[in-house]
Amino acid sequence: MLSILTRKFSSPHLLYVGMGEMGYHISGTLSKKFPVTVWNRTFDKAQKHANEFKTTALTGPDPFAHDISHIDVIFSCLPTSNEVSLFADKLIASKSAKKSNLVWVDNTSGVPATSKDIAKRLEQHNIGFLDAPISGGRAGAIKGQLAVMVGGPAKYFQLVEQVLQPLAKSLIHIDEKVGSGHAVKGYNNLLYACNILLAMKTAQSLEANGVNVDKALRTIMAASGGSNSMSRVHQYATNNRTIDYNFKTNLLIKDMDIGLSMFDNQDKDPVFAVFKEIKKIYNDCAQPNWENSDIFDLYSFIENK
Repeated sequence: MLSILTRKFSSPHLLYVGMGEMGYHISGTLSKKFPVTVWNRTFDKAQKHANEFKTTALTGPDPFAHDISHIDVIFSCLPTSNEVSLFADKLIASKSAKKSNLVWVDNTSGVPATSKDIAKRLEQHNIGFLDAPISGGRAGAIKGQLAVMVGGPAKYFQLVEQVLQPLAKSLIHIDEKVGSGHAVKGYNNLLYACNILLAMKTAQSLEANGVNVDKALRTIMAASGGSNSMSRVHQYATNNRTIDYNFKTNLLIKDMDIGLSMFDNQDKDPVFAVFKEIKKIYNDCAQPNWENSDIFDLYSFIENK
């Protein structure tokens, strides 16, 4: 493989696989700086992206059935690591010529062990792999204000750092180990789920006790109890229970499971039991409408309980 310890792309061409809520806007932000090709399971979404951002949309069920010889970095943001693994196999099987320093950057909220396996398979074909999950929601993706947590060899991170910078308010290479970014994302979203649940219940208790919710939450946000979660709950509770933010509950539960899977002594740890109870509340809330339930549906679900 071409040595890439000191080399950076002069004008990188990107391929983004997956036009979901985050992938659509991440690739749109990247397109302001770099040439971007996009692929989605449904072509209409890719074509919409091409019309909006002047990107190139690929057709068909397999992005790697096309000529990708000009692509320097492949990005993906897919529902789970299982889909990433399937597309990695499609890339390996592709008959298209590939650049000698091709790198895959996975923005999926994935499973560390699966990412390690994907990286091992790709490495056998001279393709680098970094797990680089993101946090910050749609607004962060649009504004280039995401937290990007990266796991994998420094030689690949150094190569794609310039490509990731336009996305990030925080860009941290966590570790040389593939999967470390996904591990941190799992822990992050486990904490987020706990924090936002507690913030919701606090807002409801303030209201029930006749305390001015706006002033109380603004005070807490400026004090030691403040958090990003509290800020979002404040926006929701003081804006007629509406907010320009969405996070599907089933995806948050998936991320919670990733975080929980990495704890030791699960049967004996009382804190782990608390985490499990919080996850059960999310499960119970989402069950009636599993595919569409949003995290802020939890607000009314826990009210008066």
